[in-house]
Amino acid sequence: MFQYPVNYPIGRRPSSLVVNDFNNDNKLDLAISNYDDSNVIILFGEENGTFGIPINYPVNGSTSSIVCGDFNNDNQPDLVVTSANDNIISVLLGNKNRTFQPYINSATDKIPFSIIAGDFNNDTKLDVAVVNTQDNSTSVLLGIGNGSFQTPTTYIVGYLPKSVVLGDFNDDTKLDLIVSNSGVNTISVLLGIGNGNFQAAINYTIGNMPTSMVSGYFNNDTKLDLVVTDDFDRIFHILLGNGKQIFQFPLNYTVGESPSSVVLDNFNNNNKLDAVVTNNLDNTITVLLDNENGTFHTRMDYSVGKAPCSVICDDFNNDNKRDLVVVNYGNNSISILFNDGNGSFPIIMNYMVGSWPYSVIASDFNNDTKLDLAVGNFGANTVSILFGQTDGTFQTPIDYVVGDFPYALTAGDFNNDMKLDLAVATRSENTVSVLLNNGAGSFQISVNYPTGNSPYSITTADFNNDTKLDLAVANFGDNTISVLLGMGNGVFQTPLFYQTGSGPYSVLSGDLNNDKKPDMIVTNQKSGDLNEHETVEIQSEIYLNEPQRSLPVSLHLVDDDRLNNTKPSKYRVVQHFFTNLTRSNVLIVFARIGGMLLNFNCTLVIILMLKYTILMLRMNKDLRKWIPLDDHIDFHKFVGGFITVLAIFHTVSHMANFGRRTEHSWSTFMFTTYPDIGWIGGFTPLSGIILCIILAIIIICSLKWIRYGGHFQVFYWTHLLYLAFYIVLIVHARVF
Repeated sequence: MFQYPVNYPIGRRPSSLVVNDFNNDNKLDLAISNYDDSNVIILFGEENGTFGIPINYPVNGSTSSIVCGDFNNDNQPDLVVTSANDNIISVLLGNKNRTFQPYINSATDKIPFSIIAGDFNNDTKLDVAVVNTQDNSTSVLLGIGNGSFQTPTTYIVGYLPKSVVLGDFNDDTKLDLIVSNSGVNTISVLLGIGNGNFQAAINYTIGNMPTSMVSGYFNNDTKLDLVVTDDFDRIFHILLGNGKQIFQFPLNYTVGESPSSVVLDNFNNNNKLDAVVTNNLDNTITVLLDNENGTFHTRMDYSVGKAPCSVICDDFNNDNKRDLVVVNYGNNSISILFNDGNGSFPIIMNYMVGSWPYSVIASDFNNDTKLDLAVGNFGANTVSILFGQTDGTFQTPIDYVVGDFPYALTAGDFNNDMKLDLAVATRSENTVSVLLNNGAGSFQISVNYPTGNSPYSITTADFNNDTKLDLAVANFGDNTISVLLGMGNGVFQTPLFYQTGSGPYSVLSGDLNNDKKPDMIVTNQKSGDLNEHETVEIQSEIYLNEPQRSLPVSLHLVDDDRLNNTKPSKYRVVQHFFTNLTRSNVLIVFARIGGMLLNFNCTLVIILMLKYTILMLRMNKDLRKWIPLDDHIDFHKFVGGFITVLAIFHTVSHMANFGRRTEHSWSTFMFTTYPDIGWIGGFTPLSGIILCIILAIIIICSLKWIRYGGHFQVFYWTHLLYLAFYIVLIVHARVF
């Protein structure tokens, strides 16, 4: 079915990789730089897609990046490696016999971190540009043509530069450089003059800790565009080039509160992709129509049911216009929105379904050429079937019992009787419920098949090319996908498990590489990446690193081969304990630590027991206005503010309590455990002062003018003082 990844030993902390045919055998080879081992590893490609024994070439210092090119014009690929600790680059010239010559060093500025090669002065000799992290500069070294370089020319860029890209971004036929500056949230554009020199950097503000970049033509207008990853917010920015002012600024579009799902399609018949977003707390959907220039029109909002959580599109009334179906989790309904052809949805119809509907699919279940709907009801453990009629309306739903907490659905002919059947991923039971179609749209009693832990998504395709449909399930709880091979009679084999990234949330199948074999892509919510699994003939597993910001939740395959995923907020709950310690006894400290850990674990159990109560609380719009449970940044600020308030209350209460004992001085209050009376008790010396100082530093360095005023690193590193704060808090504790 699928082969597992093949691992090759290469070294410690591999930092960069390039691909080329180093031995002229028409097979791609690999060159990897290892930061800790100060070497370059060469892996020669074999006929069957595997690689040979690693060959080690030592270089100077800690290698941070590597680039490949013909630097001595002998038609053999060479390598240049940056050595961060030694402030040099090492050149390894390639021989025709699969080997490289001993390295040649050239000096750069301090801590060269990233490198790129190109002909900057149009002399047919390759040059290099090196990003120097400590000097906040870029060094340009013009090639002589024999593998050596001229003395570097240095250009100042922003604070903590991390990566560099090369291209003609202003359409003057001269190569330009762009550097990402992670410390000041900018990119520096250095326009090439054509003789190997560059203009002074032009800085553009973007994101929060920009790191990696890639250039390309993303909107097919012959103007070079740029993608910048945002390390702190875990998103990426697309900057569209216009050939004149270098870049258009990234465009952000406001939708409703707590967007929960998105669907992409052409809703106004202009052959451009539009977007529809469900807004969970606003009880609306937002429609964004494409302007045909890479931007969107002003948003249009439509009211639907309560807590919309999912949306699909199709032509439900046979007028060749894409309509919408929205699942409303909060009031147990679905909303049908009919398209007028211009991207507007003037007619909305609502239908009641089962308790807590969560997902929906559209297919023709009764073979009458009209689209029907299947809705998974999370709270009722049922699937509602709504048969479509000619005018786009639907009949009264018919419910079928499935496993506990149906979370995702897919349809296919699993028993080859020309009737569409259903498969439902049931999250609580860790099963797939299969409902075979009896004809005329009625279904047999569901049969359950085991999956992995917490199945969140399901898809169907013929993964083993036996003309029988199979199932693939993303298991969030154990970081796997389960593949259940179909027997062709509606029965499925014992699942096969394949490891994915952390927290697989959504799975989708399709022919992604045009080889007429179904492939599979899995979003990993916790690790924030994608896994692409290809069929057995491809014999590989590919990991595509996506900037994350966030959590990937859903995938869409669209007709123009663009892959889209959406990432809502990541939830993180932090619990703090404020206690005091009666005396500086090591055994008591350990006792209090044990008590805190016991309390913490007991709290976790309570959270697990009440998780569905919390789910209901999240649906309460009024409560969510005060406690932003679905916005991790706001919730983080909310908890931080609560800690601050409690710390002030704690300290002021001690001071007020101390006032009852006027015979003691303020120095007694600050540096002893007195007065140790009243309802709070005394102030533990030193640890309490340290806590106040640490908290004050964290609060001050979290202010907006620090974070966005060019001092982000100050904010970042002082925020890590929270670990010290928590440790000192344990020592400071008095009673549990």
